[in-house]
Amino acid sequence: MYYVYILVSFVTGELYIGYTNNIKKRIVEHNTNRSFSTRKKGPWILVYNESYSNFEKTPGYQPGDELNLICRPPLEGNRGLLVRGGRHKSKEDAMTREYRLKNYGQALNELKKRISGSLSLAKLVRERR
Repeated sequence: MYYVYILVSFVTGELYIGYTNNIKKRIVEHNTNRSFSTRKKGPWILVYNESYSNFEKTPGYQPGDELNLICRPPLEGNRGLLVRGGRHKSKEDAMTREYRLKNYGQALNELKKRISGSLSLAKLVRERR
């Protein structure tokens, strides 16, 4: 499983957007200055994350399936749907989302609107520190 996450710096209030397959480990790395991008700006607070799961871990997957296909049952008379999964699909999705958040202002602005409560709480915590 991969995650796209947003951190807020206690020190600067700066937002950091990243993706990882181990969110706990990655936050520890940010908070112990082992990440070049966030070094000397921490501690960091996780304010948001999205998860992207691998198709391989969904019901119906059989290890060794050459095409790695999952068959979804028909809904109300529609034909069944075959979905091609893959171990890298969740990583690809997370990388795409991270890229869009970092490079397209509208995507980030819309997300900020949705998580405004979490961002306000982080700001309040910083101010009371």
